[in-house]
Amino acid sequence: MPPPSAPSLDAPHRRPAGGQWRDGWRLLMWCLVCLGGPWLVLHKGPPPQAPERTEGPRVGADTIDVKEVIAQLRAAQPDCIGIGNSMMFTRLGMTPEALSKLTGKKFFFIYKPGSDAAVWYLLLKNIVAASGVHPKVVMFFVRDNELTAPYTGRMAVSAAYLKTLRSGNEPELERFIQAGRSGKAAGRVDQWLDKLYATEDWREQMSRRITDMAMDLGGGSAAKKAQRFMLSARFGLEHLRGDVHSDMPQAEASNLLTSGYAEGAQSSLLPDMLHAAQACGAKLLIFRVKRRPDAVTNLPEEPAAMRDYARFLDGWMKQQGGLFFDETYDLSIRLSDYLDGDHIRPERLDWYRGYFWERMHGVIP
Repeated sequence: MPPPSAPSLDAPHRRPAGGQWRDGWRLLMWCLVCLGGPWLVLHKGPPPQAPERTEGPRVGADTIDVKEVIAQLRAAQPDCIGIGNSMMFTRLGMTPEALSKLTGKKFFFIYKPGSDAAVWYLLLKNIVAASGVHPKVVMFFVRDNELTAPYTGRMAVSAAYLKTLRSGNEPELERFIQAGRSGKAAGRVDQWLDKLYATEDWREQMSRRITDMAMDLGGGSAAKKAQRFMLSARFGLEHLRGDVHSDMPQAEASNLLTSGYAEGAQSSLLPDMLHAAQACGAKLLIFRVKRRPDAVTNLPEEPAAMRDYARFLDGWMKQQGGLFFDETYDLSIRLSDYLDGDHIRPERLDWYRGYFWERMHGVIP
């Protein structure tokens, strides 16, 4: 019996029985993944709530009663107002009484866990400045360059909070958001998905979560913070053209990064924050906290450019009539002082308050 002949390459391809159904199911499943994937990326349940305060603005609240906090501010008439997130309340405490007793100055704190520049700006503008109080200093506790970094869609954590803070139209905030979005590519698919998932929570977090996933998959062993700095450096102004260094003197090339810092500061909410602070007669103090250090050097891991950035921001704030303090390179703050992440452990609160006032007593009159 002759062996069966091999199938000819020219013979028409015949789909196995049921192949069309299998292809249809595959297409359906692909569509479900594409449309349902964003939900899987974003749906992580409600964020953990921080403990609530017994007086003043509630730390864990999803909204804020603007009129109530204004009334509290008017009653307190503080010398110094702190606005921030866990970077401040894990260092100074949840209530200002201990710091006020230590310093003899009246402090008032407004906290929102996970908040960023957008929330801080509206708290300053629509509560502090709107209250009519005249503090001597308003301070923000910040990490790295977050005050002058472009908008990256991180506001969803405080979306409801932002809504209650808005006073109708907020042109400065909208300008900041649009400036950050203007560099993002948009096409028909992007626009269609934007309409499909047109909620603040989805839109604000999607780019951040997708970026984090991409770094998890393709970033190797590098930490996300280091990867973000590398990406920022790679797409900095000095890399816009391959021949940029060939047609300018070396001195100008070395100043190009500083020009980028200045442009970033001007396009951020920082100038608007300075204006809002000046409207109530206060100095704006930017207090850059020390990231979690290592056990050997007691210094945090960071790109070398951060030192240049800190020097730039110090000079820029002074030119604008503001204040800047950077504790990053202070070796008296050690790894043993940290609880988790960049948070100071509770048992070191009294020590840190003393540390803070030792450096700030000449700043807050």
